[in-house]
Amino acid sequence: MRVDTLTIGLLLTIAIAGCGERTPTVQFAVNERANRVNDQDRHAHLAQQMASGGKTSEEAPVRDAESACATAKLRVTGQRGLPISHVAYCDQIPEADAPSGYYVQALRAHCSDEPCGSTNMGWFAVRKATGDVFEWNVADWKLGQPISGDH
Repeated sequence: MRVDTLTIGLLLTIAIAGCGERTPTVQFAVNERANRVNDQDRHAHLAQQMASGGKTSEEAPVRDAESACATAKLRVTGQRGLPISHVAYCDQIPEADAPSGYYVQALRAHCSDEPCGSTNMGWFAVRKATGDVFEWNVADWKLGQPISGDH
């Protein structure tokens, strides 16, 4: 009987795919709790913005890089359906190197693999005057698509 390379490859692929780790029930409970905390964080952030003048992040000025980081985290994780805690930190471009009127930063996720690969979630620009968040095209050094409001 002759077994060709394609058949062997297919069998190995099926065998390897069946060996993947299953997410334990405990992990599902942890994920659900993180999502509830995330929703609470979003509501608290929006309530704080409303209390400080009734403006949402889409129309409120951003005064510093730390506020720009919080705004980008809120908007990007909201758009992607991720908990805010998914973002470990913002990797800021020095203000002197950013285009006038914007804070530019990469959002970095927590490392969950060993060895750790890239944690870059993308580059984003936050408009200082309004708090609007945009994708940032690092290669062309220009604004990309706007990131829609909180979801």
